Amino acid sequence: SSISELYSRRLQRLAPAAAVVVCLSSVAMAVVIPPTMPFLAEYYLTGLLALFGLSNFHFLLSHQNYMERSLRLGNSANPFLHTWSLGVEEQFYALLPII
Repeated sequence: SSISELYSRRLQRLAPAAAVVVCLSSVAMAVVIPPTMPFLAEYYLTGLLALFGLSNFHFLLSHQNYMERSLRLGNSANPFLHTWSLGVEEQFYALLPII
């Protein structure tokens, strides 16, 4: 069907790029951020959830405000913070056929 083809094309287009970004960002974090930093595990978890389009739920449940968190001076912003919008988009396309 045309909907399954749409999902297949989206997955083929987005999944490889997302995997590369998450992998390279994770390696960069491992090199740059000391392993004793308390937020490092949260960053890795967010990257993993981003691969499945679920990072927006993580940010929602942890009560993280996108603008406050990313604009506050002196705060180390989560490198996967921008992935919330991809999660929302994927969830929209998952629910679209049901609606």
